[in-house]
Amino acid sequence: MHRYGRAIVIAAALWGLGIALFGYSSSLWLVLLGLAVGGGRTRFSGIFRTTMWNESIPPEMRGRMAGIEMISYSLGPTAGQFRAGVMAAWTTLRFSSPSRSGVHRIGRCRRSRAAPTVSFDARTDPHVAEVREMRSGEDHSES
Repeated sequence: MHRYGRAIVIAAALWGLGIALFGYSSSLWLVLLGLAVGGGRTRFSGIFRTTMWNESIPPEMRGRMAGIEMISYSLGPTAGQFRAGVMAAWTTLRFSSPSRSGVHRIGRCRRSRAAPTVSFDARTDPHVAEVREMRSGEDHSES
């Protein structure tokens, strides 16, 4: 697979479906299935994000990019918990969690069509070629 961006978007959409199933189900087995689907898709997405990161970002840029990513990962859950609490106070607890997944993922998937990440193809991306060439030069100089 070379189109990591598409895989990430599909995984995000399936995560949303899994969380919606979790939130709206009254059967324990459906709740567990929803959590399993959501968790599996999160892992799947993480694998492709890490692969894209490792193949396309030169080593001298990784520290700066990691700082930006750390801010995103540290603020995202906190903001999500705040949103869930406010939404639960305004509506119901049962509505709060799955509504986030559905609305959020639909919006994210719509925005992702315009993002360059979705069209990422490891075979043709110039950054991937640059990182591969740099790594192959390092391998030859060490031998």
